[in-house]
Amino acid sequence: MKRITIDALRAALPELDELRPLPGQERGRRLLDVGLQQAAAVLGFSEWSSLNPRAGFSDLGLDSLMAVELRQRLQTATGTSLPATLAFDYPAPEQVRDLLMTRIEAELAEFSHDEFDDRELRDLLS
Repeated sequence: MKRITIDALRAALPELDELRPLPGQERGRRLLDVGLQQAAAVLGFSEWSSLNPRAGFSDLGLDSLMAVELRQRLQTATGTSLPATLAFDYPAPEQVRDLLMTRIEAELAEFSHDEFDDRELRDLLS
């Protein structure tokens, strides 16, 4: 697994701070919402909440160029590296959520607040 970069961590720090205290199920729901929001934006849908999280991206109309854009948007939104074949290896929003949960939880566990307080962490990243 590719490690999160300092720049990506700096960009995603507010989101990671919001995710950190949430129980796993709520964290998963928030990551699914992020995935659905980004997929809707790429697909040109005005309402992300109407997307079926189990529907395949290809069934929703995602093509290969859109898949690249979706991957880039999700990397920016979450601060984690994702595979170039994301939409094909994880062909539905729920599957992308599961991947994000695995990657982000590993990063959160490794980069624990126990090591730094918020001020020290922000100073370190500045």
